[in-house]
Amino acid sequence: MPFIKTRGISFYYEEKGEGPSILLIPPSGSTASTWGALRSDLAEYGRVITYDRRGYSRSGGEVVRSAAAHALDAAALVEALEAAPAAAVGTCAGATIALDLAVRRPDLVRAVVVHEAAWRALHHPDASGLAALARMQWLAWRGRYPEAAETLLRWVYSYRDGGSAWDAFAEQWRQAARENGRSVVADLQASLGGYPRENDLARITAPVVCTYGSRSRPYMRAVTRSLARAIPTATVREIDGTAHAVGFDASRIFTTIIADVISSTESGKQIGGAMQSIKEAADTFLASKRVAVTGVSRTPKTHGSNNVYRRLRERGYQVFAVNPNTDRVEGDRCYPDLATIPGGVQAVVIGTRPELAENTMRECAELGIKHVWMHRGPGAGSVSDAATGYGREHGITVIDGGCPLMFAPTADAGHKIMRLVYARKVPNHV
Repeated sequence: MPFIKTRGISFYYEEKGEGPSILLIPPSGSTASTWGALRSDLAEYGRVITYDRRGYSRSGGEVVRSAAAHALDAAALVEALEAAPAAAVGTCAGATIALDLAVRRPDLVRAVVVHEAAWRALHHPDASGLAALARMQWLAWRGRYPEAAETLLRWVYSYRDGGSAWDAFAEQWRQAARENGRSVVADLQASLGGYPRENDLARITAPVVCTYGSRSRPYMRAVTRSLARAIPTATVREIDGTAHAVGFDASRIFTTIIADVISSTESGKQIGGAMQSIKEAADTFLASKRVAVTGVSRTPKTHGSNNVYRRLRERGYQVFAVNPNTDRVEGDRCYPDLATIPGGVQAVVIGTRPELAENTMRECAELGIKHVWMHRGPGAGSVSDAATGYGREHGITVIDGGCPLMFAPTADAGHKIMRLVYARKVPNHV
């Protein structure tokens, strides 16, 4: 069996495939050997490295109660195997470790793909989850770690529509989790809170894809989106047909997401386009002279879209209002959709409700429009994760937040101040 010694212990690891390095960081209760089809699927795209974390099975060592220690181990492993830069992929506790690796050692990380990290999960409490945690803790206090691990993981891998992937796992997988019960409990303590810190997540420069399953409990969607908002380079993807056990239920879909982000970094691109600072993206957007603004209203005092429309018009842009419910706004002709604008446009500001944004993004893709800005000020604005993902997958540069009036040549003093006050609403990179 292959072992490599670093940071005081001999880590058990497995490798498969050739090409860009892909480090699979095991979730709670898992080892190098419990990834199922995912490892073979990914080996079509690169050199896949899996390992037993410290405190688990063949690697051994003390039980670790710190995600930071696991991240340092992952960094040492990447260096010892000469695998840098690697795509760091993790689910559950492995996701927390992958993010911390990107924070601590950006030189070793090509990209990050994390599925259902538990970042600040207690900010979004789930009654059944709290009950499972209480039961797990009660068992752990009594030294019944195998039962504690099984109690936790049966719930973690449950589906919102009933049942749990835990019961469908191979018995050797479940037995591995039971045997590593102490480490499972320790992983929970290390990954359930707000680690890595928000300020540290904001320093990540590698592309990050945060995923969650369509069959996961509702709180996980909120947890994943909250995490992505803290990372300037992050995008969000919902994966159909799975919950927490993405490698078990949806290996091919997850593989495609990982392969896409690796491919994008190899060509110097982020998914959907060149990775740029918000200023660079804003400069390019505002260099477009024919701009459509959706959501311009007949009641201008209640809509930010009208402010954007008027300012662009005042600054000499050829600007076109889009609203299917009227034919005139702000004294100008209004169009029902983008396709009816004579001569087309180069860029679009989306100022409608978020649930309408994806249809507009699809229309932009059909019309070959390559620059879209989804407006967001103090409130929820018009930003849609689904629209952002669709746009970037189709080669559109999407600015998902903030307002064009925060940037020259359309800025004013008030909007410049808003850019500082509402900094979390404005992406750092797109």
